[in-house]
Amino acid sequence: MNLKKMGLAALLIFILWTILDFVIHGLILGNTYEDLIPLIRPTFEMKMGLINLVLIINVGCFVSIYALFVKPKTPKRALGYGALYGLALGFGMGFGTYASMPIPFMLAWVWCGGFWVEGLLAGGILGWLVKENH
Repeated sequence: MNLKKMGLAALLIFILWTILDFVIHGLILGNTYEDLIPLIRPTFEMKMGLINLVLIINVGCFVSIYALFVKPKTPKRALGYGALYGLALGFGMGFGTYASMPIPFMLAWVWCGGFWVEGLLAGGILGWLVKENH
């Protein structure tokens, strides 16, 4: 396993997910979140340090699971892994939250779809950078 490529993949995925989170949560869902205050913190009250820590740990787990458990490491397997990881995270976040909190159904769908896209694209990064030598 090439640790430099895994580290580069983790860095690129962190950057990708940060940008996509801004687009999804800031641009696409910003007005929806405003309507949900006080259920969701206003932007100026968000704990950005904790949000970034959650993202770092999520990226670390995503890359580590791939490195340790996915064999063989091919672009196709990486895309499949990313799609499943994103679906699991998105479905759990979106519909798990919808089941227990009064959020709009549309928000559950956007969270689910957003995480799926993030997982798929992150799988693409892994598949591009991390391949087994045969």
